[in-house]
Amino acid sequence: MNLQQLEYVDAVSRHRSLRAAAVSLSVTPQALSRAIGALERELSAQIFERAAGTVSFTPFGARLHEKIIQALRLRDQIAQGAASATRRRLSVGMGYVFATSRLAGLACEAFDELGYGRIDYVTGANLQLTPRVAAGELDFAFTSETPETRRLMFKPYLEFGWTIACRADHPIARSGDLGAVAGYGFVCPPSPNGHANIEQATRALSGRPATITATAQGVIETVRMVQSSNRLALLPETFSEDVSDWAGLTLLPAPDLPRRRYGVLSQRRPPTGLDWDGLSAALDRVFARFDAPGQAAQ
Repeated sequence: MNLQQLEYVDAVSRHRSLRAAAVSLSVTPQALSRAIGALERELSAQIFERAAGTVSFTPFGARLHEKIIQALRLRDQIAQGAASATRRRLSVGMGYVFATSRLAGLACEAFDELGYGRIDYVTGANLQLTPRVAAGELDFAFTSETPETRRLMFKPYLEFGWTIACRADHPIARSGDLGAVAGYGFVCPPSPNGHANIEQATRALSGRPATITATAQGVIETVRMVQSSNRLALLPETFSEDVSDWAGLTLLPAPDLPRRRYGVLSQRRPPTGLDWDGLSAALDRVFARFDAPGQAAQ
């Protein structure tokens, strides 16, 4: 006995016809009749009375059908429970700068309110997170917009410029001469995007690139290296207030650099079973709170 045979019996009961039941099940009437006959032989009892093209339950068949309905309902409940468990898991990627900003805390609060049983957070460089979103390993990720991420952009939220971070006693902090940035080393998190941003920025500011050192542990180590040396860091101005609050750095605006957009990447794959309307509304609330009057967003 198997679930397919039970489904066949239930279909025949609903349609009162082998032919009509076979059509609804996408099988031939002969295959349906053989399957029910095999079940009758296994049970050593007749399930249906067949006469003049119609079928009806025998007394045994009627009692059996009551049990079949219970079994199929239990099957459906188990399937729904498994789907619900899948929907209750969320995987989120965060770029290095985002992960150390106040936005990350706001996002975590919003997701917790949605009631997901498990939320996995992954931190990494934009170019590390993007292929994982494309492959469906991450439901979505917070990153800046680049040619590589644009096709996956679920929602762009913030547009930002750049700021140069340095110690208060740094010569550039005292002079404000951003044209001299190439004379000093830059540090950045371990990200090819970080290198590209600094190369573009220093060429735009001074006409030549600066020496760039990639740190091993991300934004926090980057800021510590700036605090303890004459090196500089290039930060999105959107997040600069979050960094300066605890880093004690001098932040110099760099208005001549191209502005970028920050947003959320996602494949939005229906099989994940996620409540995308609920997630979208939660993300709107997160960025609205961040962009409220007196907050850091630009």
